[in-house]
This record gives sequence, C-alpha cells and structure tokens, in this order.
Amino acid sequence: FAATSEDALRALVGAYDDADWMGNYQGRPQPPAGYIFRREFVQFATEIPKDARGVVFVDPNLSKKSKGDTTGIARLRYSPTTELYYLGGIARSFSSAGELLEAALDMMGGWSSQLGMDGNVSQESHWSQHIRAWCRIHKRPFPPVHFKHYHVDQIAGNLHKLWIDGLVRLEPSMANSPALEQLIAFTSKAAGNKDDFPDAAISAAQMLNDRRMDRGSGQRQTTASLIIPDVY
Repeated sequence: FAATSEDALRALVGAYDDADWMGNYQGRPQPPAGYIFRREFVQFATEIPKDARGVVFVDPNLSKKSKGDTTGIARLRYSPTTELYYLGGIARSFSSAGELLEAALDMMGGWSSQLGMDGNVSQESHWSQHIRAWCRIHKRPFPPVHFKHYHVDQIAGNLHKLWIDGLVRLEPSMANSPALEQLIAFTSKAAGNKDDFPDAAISAAQMLNDRRMDRGSGQRQTTASLIIPDVY
C-alpha cells in the first residue's frame, strides 16, 4: 500500500479536514468544522485550579425536545496561577423553566462564579418571574442574575483569540459532547445552525471580561459589546 501511516493515507486520498476524513473514509460522520473554533486547537484540562473563578452563562430559551432543539449553558473560568481559561457546559433540551434553573445552579457548583442570562426587556421580565416562583417553591434565594443582551457575532472574536492562542482548556466532560460539536461547527449566528452552546460560551467570555474577573490575563484587547444594565 502506498501509505504507511494515517497521515500519509489522508494525504493520499485528499481528505481536506477531520469531518471529511471521519465521514467519508472512516464511516464515523461528525459535524463539519467551522473556522472560529477549529478542532486542532482543542485541549482538555487535566485538573481545574482551585483559584479558578468565572461565570456561568445561559441562553434561557426553553428548547423543544420534539424538535431536537437545545439550550446552551456555558461555564468559563479563569485561573490567575495558570493564566488559562477553563470552559465547560452542556447543550440539551429542558422541559421546564425550573429544570433549566436547577441545571444552571448545578453548573455554578461551589466555585466562585456569577450567573448571566441572555435577555432583552421582555425576557428579563419573563425569567424574573420564573426565578421568583423558584424561590417561593424552594424557600431560598436564587443567586443574582446579570441579564445581558450581547450581539454574539460582534464579540465572537474575543473567545476566538483565546482559542487560537492556546489559552482555553476544556473540561473533560466536554469530550464527544453535543456542546463541543456545536462549538467546533460554529461559523456565525447569522448562519442559522445550532449555536446554543457557542452563543453561551462567547457571551460568557465577554461577561468574564466585563466583570473584570480575568485581570491577571494582561492587557487583552476585547471587542466593544452592547449590553443592558443588570436588573435582577
């Protein structure tokens, strides 16, 4: 055989990326890669430093299971000791507002973190009511929520730069997950593909910088964002 290694065989058949190789030559299709969060920059964390702090960001639409829709919840933390960013999260459907809020709380865990939600004025009012209802049912306060209205395509370059600079480590639970595949396939919000987790991750990176929780990262340049004030 003319090829003596997998790399040589890929070159021989002319596979142009991982999706082409896995789908057309290995029989294990995977979503095509986008150009924002390229697969070759994927790096997994072996452990999360104890000083890592950050944000959990939710795109709080209640996705419909029957349609295969998902909701993205992203957790992004920064460690001053390693000067690295640690990204985790999920992309799945939720049957109720209470279930989504519980998932967001679980994602916050015992780490030093803040909670953000995507929301225009009507969404703020809608989800504030759900949070108050949750508090009445569970008889305890819900963490403060920072409602933001980011324009994802305008700020995607911030997380993209961290990604290609090798500063992002993925939590092990992200391996082979729908959240990771959405991130890899992301090109832009305007493309209309499944982008629930990329939206949440990009927004988490912006909120982390807005809240000045990654000060140890030096003079990192970020794209200006359009946001609404915290109201909850």
